[in-house]
Amino acid sequence: MVSNPDQEDLDGDGLGDACDGDLDGDGVANQDDNCQADPNPNQEDLGGEGLGDVCDPDIDGDSFINENDNCPVDANPDQADNEGDGLGDVCDPDDDNDIIEDVADNCPITPNVDQSDFDDDSRGDACDPDIDGDSVQNGSDLCADTLQYEIIDPATGCSINQLCPCDGPRGTNVSWRNHGRYVSCVAKSSKSFVKLELITESEKGDIISSAAQSSCGHKK
Repeated sequence: MVSNPDQEDLDGDGLGDACDGDLDGDGVANQDDNCQADPNPNQEDLGGEGLGDVCDPDIDGDSFINENDNCPVDANPDQADNEGDGLGDVCDPDDDNDIIEDVADNCPITPNVDQSDFDDDSRGDACDPDIDGDSVQNGSDLCADTLQYEIIDPATGCSINQLCPCDGPRGTNVSWRNHGRYVSCVAKSSKSFVKLELITESEKGDIISSAAQSSCGHKK
C-alpha cells in the first residue's frame, strides 16, 4: 500500500522501510527512536542531545568526532593528553605513565615512580614545590632536604647543621681546616639565628657549646 520501488528492508523483517514503523527492528518505534536506522534498544544517549550513541558521530558532545577524539565517551574539549600517549587525561587512568594509577598517585601528572615524599605531605617530591616542607620554595632553598621541625633560616632554607656540616664547609668536598673553623661557623650562624629571633641567646650558647665539644674539624 506504500510505494517502495527498491524494496529496501533495513532490518530484514520482510516489511519494507517505506512502511516499517521500526526501521532498525530494535523495538523502538521510529518516532521515538533516537537512532532510527541503527539498533539502539536501550536508547543510550551519553551527550543527551537526542541522538543515540550508536549513531552519534560525537558521543560525548565535546565537538570532536569519535574517531579523532582521544576520549570518545568522556568530554575532553581541549584534548589534553599530559604524556602524549593518545589517551586523553580525563579518561586516562595513569596520566603520567609511571605505572601508578592517578587515584593512588601522589603526583598524578608528573612521573614519581617510587612515590618519594620527603616531607610526608602526600605530595610527591617530583611535583612538590617545597620538598622538605620548610616554607622555602625549592628554587630558593639552598638546603632542600631539611629534616622536619628543624629551625631554618628563611632566606636560605638551611638549618645551622646544614650551614655548618660536621664533615666540612657546605658546598665543598674538603674537610674543615681545623676544629676552630667549624666552631666559628656554628657561632656565626647561631648569632645570625638569634638576630632573626629564631633562637634565644641561651639556645645559641648551648649550640656553640655542643659544637665545641664535638669532634667536627679534628684531624683523624
